[in-house]
Amino acid sequence: MNVSDDEMNKLLGSGLRALILDLRENTGGLLDSAQEVADRFLESGLIVRTSGRMTDTKQRFASREGTYPAIPLVVLVNESTASAAEIVAGSLRDHERAVVIGVQTCGKGSVQEVVELIGQHGAIKLTTAYYYLKNGECIHKTPEAEKSGSWGVRPNITVSLTLEQRKKWEQSWRDITREPATDAANESLDGSTATDEVTGQSEKDGTHEKLQSDVIAQRASALMTQDVQLQAAFDYLCKLLSPKENPGRIEPASQSVNENAKS
Repeated sequence: MNVSDDEMNKLLGSGLRALILDLRENTGGLLDSAQEVADRFLESGLIVRTSGRMTDTKQRFASREGTYPAIPLVVLVNESTASAAEIVAGSLRDHERAVVIGVQTCGKGSVQEVVELIGQHGAIKLTTAYYYLKNGECIHKTPEAEKSGSWGVRPNITVSLTLEQRKKWEQSWRDITREPATDAANESLDGSTATDEVTGQSEKDGTHEKLQSDVIAQRASALMTQDVQLQAAFDYLCKLLSPKENPGRIEPASQSVNENAKS
């Protein structure tokens, strides 16, 4: 979180007005980490509770200390958003601190314990409790939840992707910062490489960093045209920041954007 705090302070110092927290393809992590991330955006209230038939109920709460400024926030989720990432998205949604955009999440919200068998001949993993959000919803995709279609975190605004759109989105992300391959200043969008002479000159006259920044900006712009969920988040925040819009407005959970019909 110290790294996140440093990066957030840099963004705020540069005039950050809104933020998109992308939790798509995030399969989760530690419960403590989920609490810390959610706590940075919440001043108070329940983040998550764990409860089971044979275990005591435990609750995690947010505190005012260390909370980021209340700038407009969108959380992106998809069917691969799971576990700790679902806790973050669900808690921010339920406290109306963020608008969640995307599709219903994975539904992986179980607390498990490993019990060793007698004689050290193996072990068995038992589910002892489940994660529950502020509104009382169980995150885990239990058999009962699967029948009712109610599990995980359901977005405020549904934006689904076709298989082709998802492939384009994943490839676009690889082309920028998530999976950097070569120096962005030396490789153009079409894969061609700058000559050593040009590269050397750019390093001498101080334009190397600008070239790198320009190429990343081009790739980010290209990403917006390929990633319809990110575009929906961006459009929502632009409307929210407009003087004509109510800055406290949260879109209803029933709203849906059928991107498949546009493709």
